[in-house]
Amino acid sequence: MHVAMVTAKLPSPQETTGRVRLSRLARALSRYGTVHLFAALRPEDMAAEGRRAGEGLEPFSRVVTHAMQERPLGRWSMTPEEYRMFPDALVRAVAAGNEVHPFDAVVLGSVAAGRAVEGIQRAAVVLDVPRVDSVAREWGLRGSGARTAARLLSLRGWRKVEAWHFQHADAITAARASDIPRVRAYRPDGCVYVPNGIDAAECAYRAPSQRSGNSVLFAGPLWYEPNVMSATILARQVMPEVRRRVPDATLTIAGRSPVAQVWELASEHVRVIGTRSGVTTAVAEYAVFAVPAVEGRVPETRMLDAFASGCPVVTSADALPDPAAIVDRHYVGAHAPLQMAQAIVRVLEGRGDFDGMGRRASALALSYDWEVVGETFARVVLAAAERRRA
Repeated sequence: MHVAMVTAKLPSPQETTGRVRLSRLARALSRYGTVHLFAALRPEDMAAEGRRAGEGLEPFSRVVTHAMQERPLGRWSMTPEEYRMFPDALVRAVAAGNEVHPFDAVVLGSVAAGRAVEGIQRAAVVLDVPRVDSVAREWGLRGSGARTAARLLSLRGWRKVEAWHFQHADAITAARASDIPRVRAYRPDGCVYVPNGIDAAECAYRAPSQRSGNSVLFAGPLWYEPNVMSATILARQVMPEVRRRVPDATLTIAGRSPVAQVWELASEHVRVIGTRSGVTTAVAEYAVFAVPAVEGRVPETRMLDAFASGCPVVTSADALPDPAAIVDRHYVGAHAPLQMAQAIVRVLEGRGDFDGMGRRASALALSYDWEVVGETFARVVLAAAERRRA
């Protein structure tokens, strides 16, 4: 199979979930043929591209990159900025590669890369949706209160662009279960759930009864607004109640690029770790992994890593990354801050009671190993290419 993967960012270095996802999905596809990367470079990608210095990039057989381009279309343009900034040179490079050796499939790493399929006729187009961008932008407008005419037009533009690609792609995969109904509103014939995965080999299992200390962990990207809100609830409202019952209880908030609001949470009992490295192996050091729910949003955390490691998870169904997880079987359910504090105390004071839950949660999480997730994605692409050839 001959595949083009087109992305709106470089899948390296693998310091964010989005870049990890692109690389792992490509690795799964490479087992069935060659995968060529056509990547638009954002400003933050330029340093990584410079370090690469023209060398190869695993697992791609060929890498073509071009910087995002400025394309001013006027103050009131409905065309989303990121979409219109996708490089013309990259669109031409995909078309030229298809002319030389026709692709069986063109995989779009997001809607933002959608311009690359202009002029592609015979190849199957598979759209991966890490998130429905218009939903995130709508929430951003609500949170900022700046509902200006220009920003509202941009939001309408994203919805229009997304709708077109949802309707015209040969196959669609989505990383978030909550996004599947949104895609199926335009494509009732289907959208395949291909969640973000974990590295099972890196998840060191430790039973709850074997975990010492009274440390609570929250981990995830700390620039992402729902994560900031969730961590703030945990530090300001939940942990003071926990400490009334367990005076030596502490909280660690770990993740990439903490914003100022997160750094301000640091105190004698709250540690903030701004790290670019993963926290997978560090989960074994904690007694509880806690994620307060945020109304209308799903925090992006390392909850699956916690499940896999056997660390008891205290959260609400609204914050779960996996709809298959069952309360009191895989996690301890709690919604309001006081409920969450009580649940955390219950785990800290009786952690041996949660060994069975730890084993079940670990078994569930390991089914999300990237090897398994990647194979699901590869089969979607293979099936789409076969339908095109038929």
